[in-house]
Amino acid sequence: MTVPYSFAHNAFAATLQSSYDHLADGEESGDSVTVAGRLMLLRRQGKLAFATMRDSSGEIQLFALESVTSEFEEFTKLHLGDWVGVSGEVVRTKRGELSVKVATWVTLATAQRNFVTSGPASPTSTCAIATARPTSGPIRCRARR
Repeated sequence: MTVPYSFAHNAFAATLQSSYDHLADGEESGDSVTVAGRLMLLRRQGKLAFATMRDSSGEIQLFALESVTSEFEEFTKLHLGDWVGVSGEVVRTKRGELSVKVATWVTLATAQRNFVTSGPASPTSTCAIATARPTSGPIRCRARR
């Protein structure tokens, strides 16, 4: 896997959401965009996969079809927290979610640790937080061994 030195994107998630809010369910825009961000969710359903990508402005759904997406199998094996760059057409799915139909993609950075999606503490650290009485000092955190 070769990680690019830089990646030029031409759109942000929030801009896409506002610019293409007129698309009807199942409609394709015909416009190709390039976006970059972090994978927050990835689910495969047969010959297609859905991912939620978050950038600095918000979230957008990625819609990957086995027949359209280059390296589809590798795309479905990405990990939560990985940074990706994606090029594709802006579409609205049949269920009404604005998406980028992935034509090409590249890994920009891989997540080195598990991506914590819920809960206040990660599995590798614990924080001693006093809940019964207020503390006068800082919150103490230590790594688990």
